[in-house]
Amino acid sequence: MQPLTRVVRIPAQPSPRTDTDVRALELDGWQLTSEQRDRLHGNACARCGGRSGLRPAGYAYVLMRGSRHGYGVSVCGGCPTWGAW
Repeated sequence: MQPLTRVVRIPAQPSPRTDTDVRALELDGWQLTSEQRDRLHGNACARCGGRSGLRPAGYAYVLMRGSRHGYGVSVCGGCPTWGAW
């Protein structure tokens, strides 16, 4: 009897945009820009900063007073929800 094998192809995921994606940045809560605040509060896309067609995209974390604070972030319709870690 031969063992059953199944090949599962996982689509390639885009690499994180570490220059703009707030989910991939290490942010200091005391030094946030207004654009970063908008992205953290879900008012703008976490990846590109767009403001239309936003949908949930996980969490971003900010270091404040020695602890991490999580924010539910959003992405626009043109950006994938994955790709940042």
